[in-house]
Amino acid sequence: MVELNQTKEQNPEAEIQELSRLLEEKKKALLERGETKEHKEIFQEVFSEKYKEALSPSSGGGASGAVSQPSRTKPSDDPQHKIMHERQLQILVDFSMMHGLMGAVAKAGRETPWLLDALHDRLADEYYQKLVQAKEIKAL
Repeated sequence: MVELNQTKEQNPEAEIQELSRLLEEKKKALLERGETKEHKEIFQEVFSEKYKEALSPSSGGGASGAVSQPSRTKPSDDPQHKIMHERQLQILVDFSMMHGLMGAVAKAGRETPWLLDALHDRLADEYYQKLVQAKEIKAL
């Protein structure tokens, strides 16, 4: 089964190698149990398991469990707010690719649970693409 060791701040290349290793372990475990899943779905499970604690809103590095103000919790339907949210998200993704995932998670955790959740989804996709580009895995 996939290891769920405490995540230390790592550089993006080390994170990608670790995710690749965990992906292979997960695929073998699923194969042994006779289960089949899409490659990307398996990776998203591995990513979520690996960074589960770091990416949970309660441990996102916010101010000691304080409740956020309503204006900072849920993204609105306002187009300008969506653009700002997307820009914030892209900045965090770029940061994670340069400085590692944990730094980006800490920054998102200081903002809102919604941003942290969106970052999780985006990073799972971005890191999957990085593995494909690095030819660590083949896209299916």
